[in-house]
This record gives sequence, C-alpha cells and structure tokens, in this order.
Amino acid sequence: MAVSPTLGLIHSMDEGPDNDPAMLGMRTVSLIQKAIEAKKATNLAQIIDLIREVSGKFETIPVQSLGEVVGRELHTMSRVISMAHSIGYNPEGIEISNINEAIHVIGFNKIRNLAISLMLAQRASKDNQNESRVAAARALTEALLAQALRARQGRADSEEAFVCAALRNYGHLMLASLLPTEYRQALTESCRRGDMNAVFRKRFGHTPRELSVALLKLCRMPRNVMQSLREVSEVERMQEGLPPENELPVVAGFAEELCRLVDTPFKDAGKFTARAMEIIQSYGVHVSLTEDELFEIMGEVTDSLRVFGAMEKGNVLSCPLLRRLETLAARENPEESATPVSNAGSRLDEDGDTDLDAGPTSGARDPLAVGIATLMELAGDHNAPREAAHDCALRAIHEGLALDQTLVFVRDGMSGKYLAWRGMGDFINMLRGELLLDVAVRDVFSVCLKRGEDVLIQNPADPKIQAFIPDWLKPAAGGQPMILLPVRDAHGTVAVFCGLRADSSKFVVSSRQTQQLRALRQRLAEIEMRLGQKPQTADAPSVG
Repeated sequence: MAVSPTLGLIHSMDEGPDNDPAMLGMRTVSLIQKAIEAKKATNLAQIIDLIREVSGKFETIPVQSLGEVVGRELHTMSRVISMAHSIGYNPEGIEISNINEAIHVIGFNKIRNLAISLMLAQRASKDNQNESRVAAARALTEALLAQALRARQGRADSEEAFVCAALRNYGHLMLASLLPTEYRQALTESCRRGDMNAVFRKRFGHTPRELSVALLKLCRMPRNVMQSLREVSEVERMQEGLPPENELPVVAGFAEELCRLVDTPFKDAGKFTARAMEIIQSYGVHVSLTEDELFEIMGEVTDSLRVFGAMEKGNVLSCPLLRRLETLAARENPEESATPVSNAGSRLDEDGDTDLDAGPTSGARDPLAVGIATLMELAGDHNAPREAAHDCALRAIHEGLALDQTLVFVRDGMSGKYLAWRGMGDFINMLRGELLLDVAVRDVFSVCLKRGEDVLIQNPADPKIQAFIPDWLKPAAGGQPMILLPVRDAHGTVAVFCGLRADSSKFVVSSRQTQQLRALRQRLAEIEMRLGQKPQTADAPSVG
C-alpha cells in the first residue's frame, strides 16, 4: 500500500474500502480542503489560496474585500498596482496608489483577472515543482485564449470567460501543488495507459475535471462558473442560438482543446494549422475564426504571457507548452517535443524531474518579443534611465523589421518640435540634435504627429509622395521603403520612430508584428508616463 509522504493519501485500490471510488474521492477532497485551510500542512504557495478566495467570491465580494484579499500578498499587490498604471489598463494615466483605487479606476473584473494572471504566471515561472509549473501554465493559457476569443467576438463576458477557463484546471492545480508525487505518478501511468480519466479515478477517486467540480462546489462558486466546468456534447457545439450562459462552457472547452493541440508533438506547423481549423469548424458559430484570426489570438496570448512573465522577472515561456505556443503563433515549426499533461511521464528522468528550462526559447530569436519583455522589466526599475528604454525599443524595431537605418525623434519641451535623438545606422550622425519634425508642417510625418497613426511608404520616390518627403530625408530615403511609428501617451505624440530599408522589394509587416509593435510602443509610453520627465530639449546631451 503506497502512502503519500505529504498528506497520507492512500491511493492503492487493491484492498479494503479503497476499492470504492466514491470513498476515495471524498477522502481526496477532504485532505485537500484540510491542507488549504491549514496553510501549513503542505508546500502550497499563497498563490493558490488567493486564487481560491478571489474566484470563490466571484460575484459577491465588495471592492474593499477584494482589495483586502489581493493585498494580503504584498508581491501580487505591488505587481497589480504597477500594471494598473499601464496604458492598456489605465489610458488616461490616473494616479493609483493602492488596490482599492485600482479597482475603482479599472474595474472589479479586470483587477481580479489581473491578480489571477500574475499569480499563475509566478507559479508557472518560479515554482519548485515542475508539475505545478505546467499546471499553472496550462490554466493561464486556456484562460487567456478564452478571454481573447470572447473579446474578438465583441462579447461582454470576456472577463468571465477567463475565470471559467482557468478554473477548469483547478483539479490539476490542487493535485500538482498538494500531491506532487502522486500527481507525477498518475501522469506517468496516464502516458503509459493512454487513459487519464481512468488512472486519476483509480488513484484519486475523481478525474481532474470531477475534482475541480467537487472542490469548487465547496467554495460556493456561482452557478454560471460551475456550469462552465461541464463537458459539452458535439451536438451542443454546433447548436446555434445558445443563451450566453451556455456559450461559456463551449468557449472554455475550445480553449482547452486548442491548448491540448498545442501540446501535441507536431513538428510541422502546417499540420497543426490543419488540425486547429478542423477543431474550429467542429465548434460551429461559437468559434468562427479564420486562420489569420486564430494566429492573431495565439500571438496576443503569447504577448500577454511574456508581459506577465516580465512582471514576475521570470521566464514564463520556459515551459515547453508555452514555448510551443510562442513558436506556433509565429507559424514556425516547433524545435522540441511537447509535454502534454497526459504524456508528461514520458519525459521524466530517473529522478522524476522534467527539465523545463532546457534549450533556448524562440523568443530569443524574436527581437520585438525580447524588446517587449525588456521594457516590462525596465518599467519596474525606477532607476532605469529614459535612454535605456528608447535604446531597447530602437534596437527591437531595427532588428525586428530588418531595417538599415532607424531614427527616434522626441518632442522638444521648449519649441514643441521633434529632434533627432538616437538611432542605428550612419544617418543619425548627420542629424543628431537637430529639430526636424514640426506638427505645423505638412509632410509624411503629419499623420504620425497629429493623429498618432502608423505610416508605411513602399516607394518614397513616387512623385505623389516625393513632394511630402522632407529635404533632409530625401538622400537617405531614395526609392526604398520607409515606416513611421509614433509613440503616444495621454497628451499626444511624444516620439516617432523612422525606419528605412535598403531593400527595394515590398515592405510587408505581418499582423503578428503589427501587434508586437503596438505592444512595444505601449510599454515605452508607460515608461515615459512613469518617469514623469519633461520632454527632451534640444540642448540635452545626446547618446547612442
């Protein structure tokens, strides 16, 4: 008879009352509940308790109570407040000094989900138990996928979809945190037998989904959240006109199935795409996505994971599941085999450990992704100079778009014009420190300066365009493509990146790169707002 060194859970089914799955299931739930309540009987991190409490009061918790729950863990509270200052959550730049103010400015649902995201990201990047890291990564990924899908559909319940999808993994999270040895053994046996539900029911009296339901019932979860945990039939997938509360389990089920597909050992991105589109079609009108829209959503989720990881100063994307998501989102062939939950045991070494940090991440080859993550780190460093942030963005854009000349112009506080401040390539040496952009002058930069819109010019030598190219730019521009990317805060355009490419072939910026460029500049604008510095002046020392 095998006994858990952690909780004394008897998981052998060979004798006595243990042959009754119902009894074993009750014992599993009881032991997990006692461990959660004791808060000292296990190595369970505070993150799991916070997720339980925040989600358990999903619809009834008042603002002050939610602030108290999030504020119990200082690390999470500081990260939530930091992100609450970002343009994505707080575009007007309202000063926020505590959790209660963040809830009033941003809203209950977003703060709750932001706290859950950060806690799961911390678990996924820093937990000592590899199984717990994988479970947290899966929960966060499925939650972000469901949220992104509902947001793209224009539905008002995207934040609710996040919670529902995350909590479908509650059983995995509890077992991985409280019973890591038994959980690892169950995963290994599941890989060997190919039937996770049968193995988990034998060992714990519940499948992972059944355990989620049993535990969350004790948390007195709202009916719509509990309903989202149920299995969805193939008929219901294709049924039109479902009420909103019945759509959530369909969306959460799709996120779970897509996440499982990401973790399937495809080495050919084309095969992944074909299978993903088959899954989408099987969900009918509830998941109506084109191939491009699918990859855009995957890219959005990858960017979010990278941002949360940067806030935790850990590499969330070191988990194999998330490395594959990042690679597949870029439509590249994965370089490593997957580690699906049902197959995790196949990659365990003799000590039962999985090397989640082995090998480089695909993000290391993506300058724009690296730039976004680095800017998030700089945002948390109150001593980081402004130059470091601009140089980071400058390099990311220069290398990410394969440019030959890249300049950044910043607003001059005295004249209101924009001076050439920093750059990569030789052209900056001719222009550094000069006031060259003026919102009052009608040229190719006008759209950037006045409306904050991106500009891509394929052929500056076109006579219709040539008249609007400033004289100082014509020698470098020639007939080669040019891209102009403004950076805006709540007060208007604060900087403009100008990129030139010597290759005269068509300049194509993918939808993925467009999203990354937007995220990169948002991070830079957030740093500008946090620094609270006066705009650069013409006589300031120039570097770079």
